[in-house]
Amino acid sequence: MYFFFIQYETQVFITMGCLPNTLFGHDVDFLFAYPTVKIVKIQDARLGLIRYFLTLLVACYIGVVQLWKEGGYLEFEKVSGVARFSLQQPTLNDCDPTDDNCLNQFSKLEVSGRAERASHRLN
Repeated sequence: MYFFFIQYETQVFITMGCLPNTLFGHDVDFLFAYPTVKIVKIQDARLGLIRYFLTLLVACYIGVVQLWKEGGYLEFEKVSGVARFSLQQPTLNDCDPTDDNCLNQFSKLEVSGRAERASHRLN
């Protein structure tokens, strides 16, 4: 396989010696062409301000309305089951308070000076 360097204006191309210039009456460059993305920079202050304003508006809508107010990131399900909560007095040796042989184990309350003065005022 042979490679030829062809200089066209300021660009250098490598061509393969095995391809003809035309194939079935069409230029091979046209037949094997492919699309690509071209990135351009638009230098217009009005269009730039409109673009950034709309981008900020969309981001605020998503952040405030969808996520914060409506809880769009949450998954809601119906509650199934029952929660039960009970309080029991402290017992000696952590026994069952419904048992007849179970004794309570309350600690003595210590009253501070301020609470004692307040109780005397109420009496």
